[in-house]
Amino acid sequence: MNRFTAALVPGSSRLSTLTIYRYYRVFLAAALLLVFVLKLDALPLPGSATGNSPYLLLSGGYLLLALATSLLVTRVSSRERVQSGTLIGIDILALTLLAHNSGSAASPVAPLLVMAVASGAVLQQGRITYVIAAGATLAMFYSQMLTSLAAGVAFTYGSTEVGLLGIAFFGIVIATNQLTSRLQQSEALARQRTEELKDLEDLNAHIIQRMRTGILVVDEDNQIRLANHAAQQMLVPADWKGGRQLEALSQELLRRTGQWRTDQTQRFPPFRNYAGGPEIDTSMTALRLGERHATLVFMEDLATMSHHLQQMKLASLGRLTASIAHEIRNPLSAINHAAQLLAESRAIPQQDIRLTEIIQQQALRLDRIVENVLQLSRRQMPRTDLLELSSWLRQFRTDYLATHPPGDELDVHAGDAPMRARFDPHHLQQILQNLCDNGMRHGRAHAGHGHVVLETAATANGEIPVLRIRDNGAGIPADKVGNLFEPFYTTDARGTGLGLYIARELCEANRARLAYVPATENERGFFQITFAHPGRIAS
Repeated sequence: MNRFTAALVPGSSRLSTLTIYRYYRVFLAAALLLVFVLKLDALPLPGSATGNSPYLLLSGGYLLLALATSLLVTRVSSRERVQSGTLIGIDILALTLLAHNSGSAASPVAPLLVMAVASGAVLQQGRITYVIAAGATLAMFYSQMLTSLAAGVAFTYGSTEVGLLGIAFFGIVIATNQLTSRLQQSEALARQRTEELKDLEDLNAHIIQRMRTGILVVDEDNQIRLANHAAQQMLVPADWKGGRQLEALSQELLRRTGQWRTDQTQRFPPFRNYAGGPEIDTSMTALRLGERHATLVFMEDLATMSHHLQQMKLASLGRLTASIAHEIRNPLSAINHAAQLLAESRAIPQQDIRLTEIIQQQALRLDRIVENVLQLSRRQMPRTDLLELSSWLRQFRTDYLATHPPGDELDVHAGDAPMRARFDPHHLQQILQNLCDNGMRHGRAHAGHGHVVLETAATANGEIPVLRIRDNGAGIPADKVGNLFEPFYTTDARGTGLGLYIARELCEANRARLAYVPATENERGFFQITFAHPGRIAS
């Protein structure tokens, strides 16, 4: 919208238009006085030869009044319509008097009233603009009537010029109002389109931030221009505040981006950006940001993708396995009961009692598998609470040790500062029960006794709580870490292979992540639960 159209639209730039009109009034008054003083023949005015004329007093007074009112409007910025209306009224009166003293309708000053009426239509708008046009027309008719009476001629003398001026006044007002109305509609439509575009931009930004696919935009200088929440979670364990170089965020991604810009046909294997982080698969495409080139990086969490594929496979078998599990339980209970009765029979040789014990052990194992399968099929949505981890873990320790052998040790290492996490307490108890049982079992096999440590920590910015589960076992071989969370995968002949799978499922249902951090030269491997931000998910 340029300055002219802004002047015609109400509320858009009225004060600046009023300022322009103030300058115009001063310039016009000075020009009218200067024409008289310089005795220009192009605009013959009465009394210019003698220098003694009411025109001189009127033009001088008009200039002083224009200067005074301009200064007053500058100091008082309120009630713009009243101010502009007052200025227009003064100008119409002053120009009418000047025209009357220089020939009325035949005066070269009379056409200047058209500009005053047009300015009034722009500054005032509405029905009052017709009042302005009518007032200017009546003023010119009255001036012409006085001129005719003074000259002793009929009133009809010069009435044609006055009539044409009146028509011009009303024509200007009508045209200005029509143009203003259209410009108002155009401005309203433009404002509506702007708001819709803003809403659409906000919606797109919200969608990008909520996408599970990581989105990263990197410019030519390797400056990160955009990183959604999924990308931040994949690349750093804490929230990323933006405004960083890609080099500070991921050296591996910096290397890949540089190679891809050289050869856009390259494909890269998955990578982990930090220990315990997700395995990331990347793809890239070119992007333009104005006149600059940029790279759009898509990142997928392979664990999430594998999880979705596995969920699709398991969903198709869910109802079938649940019904089969129910059917298995009845004959299984009968087999177990029969084995117990057979072991109590005196007709069974002593050497065959061991066989009945094997039958009972395997029946119990099958019963645990059936129970786990049923638990998966009837799992409900989590009911999250805001837990204070330190006190909750100490209570869990007391309950856990009360039902386990005296030789097992369970320690809780938590700081004095309160640390809160949103989680379903029943789910968290089930997860820690499984992880602690595994740790105790491996500790007994390796060191003769089980010892598990529950250690709370926080991410780099201190906002996201982390729980580490350490044990005194021999650790998990590197070649078996990748299969840890697969269903029915186990390294223990007595295990079901569903414990860790269920634990990870429960963590993901609570927006948390369960991972195994492999051993390093200075530290044994351990399990780690990274909770969701306590303020970002509803309870």
